[in-house]
This record gives sequence, structure tokens and C-alpha cells, in this order.
Amino acid sequence: MIYENTTIFDFETTGLDPSYDKIIELALIRIRNGKVVGTLNYLINPETVIPHNITDITGITNDDVCNCPTIKQLLPWMMAIIGDSLLVAHNALFDLTFLDVANQKYRGKSVNNSFIDTRAICIDRFPYESHRLELMCNKYQIRLDGAHRALNDVSATWELLQKLDQEKTVEDYLNKIYYFKKHGVPNWMPEHARIVGL
Repeated sequence: MIYENTTIFDFETTGLDPSYDKIIELALIRIRNGKVVGTLNYLINPETVIPHNITDITGITNDDVCNCPTIKQLLPWMMAIIGDSLLVAHNALFDLTFLDVANQKYRGKSVNNSFIDTRAICIDRFPYESHRLELMCNKYQIRLDGAHRALNDVSATWELLQKLDQEKTVEDYLNKIYYFKKHGVPNWMPEHARIVGL
């Protein structure tokens, strides 16, 4: 079921607040019956200035995106590709929130796809370790060159998902979100999410 109809996806953004910050890069890998059938990767014009600290992290500059399409232009195409597939991301709530905000703004609807968060799996299985994608990739000897670029991150997340599933099925993590109680309950989550406080 996990690999029958799945989309691994990732956004790079101008910051952490989806009500204010904007998407500057998107990437997705489309999986059908366990095989990669397509990829999508676009730089996006956020129609605002990319902060210096984000350029330092991602390497994406204002000049890189100034002539690129906007998320408003790309979103219908992206959602047509995603369809009703299972969505997978590392720290999925971050990417799902940005995806939902964009869909609410430009399509007038929420995103109701089922999802799996590879970070949630790592938090559950390795509670006393850092769960950053780069470190989890190191743990499983997955090559991740150029972290914080969307296509590199989704490729690594796809490999990580398979490694985690080989150890023990990840189906139990369907629609499950972990959060740390000291930070409070997330401001937004999908209606069908199963939330676990730690």
C-alpha cells in the first residue's frame, strides 16, 4: 500500500511561518507500484525578497528566482500530479502546512491526502537522537549531497522511507504526527491527523 500510489515532496521556503513566508522551491518524486515514474523540481518566484540567512542555507538567491513561475502558476499542475496519492515528507507537518495554505489561497480547498512523516518514524524509533534528515541519512548510509535543496531532500527521503520500512513496516505511522509538548500543540494539522505528544 505504501508504494502503490505515493508522492515524496519537499519545499524550500523564505522562513518557517506559512501565514507569512513563501515557497521558493518545490520538488516531488512520484511513485507507482514501488517504482519512480517521474520527478518535478522548480524554483519558484516568491514575489518577495529571500532573506540572507535562507540564501546561506539553501544557496537560492533572489536572482535565481526572479524570472521563475509563481506558486499560483505551478500549484494546479502540482496538485494534478499529486492527485489522491499518499504524501511523504521529512517533517511532514511543515510541508503540509505550506501546501494547505497555498491550496486554500489559490484553490479554495484543503489538502486531505493521507501522509507519512519519516521524521515521526525516526522520533519514535530513535527518541534520544537528533532527527534531522542529514543525520538520519548518515545513520542509514544514505548519500545526501546538497541538503536543503528540494530535489536532493526528496531523493534522500525516498531512500530513508524504504530503509525504515525494511526494518519494520511504516504503515503504523499513517497520518501520525509527533510533537514535543514543551513547544505546544501545532497551530495547524490535517483533520485526519493522529497526534502524539512527547
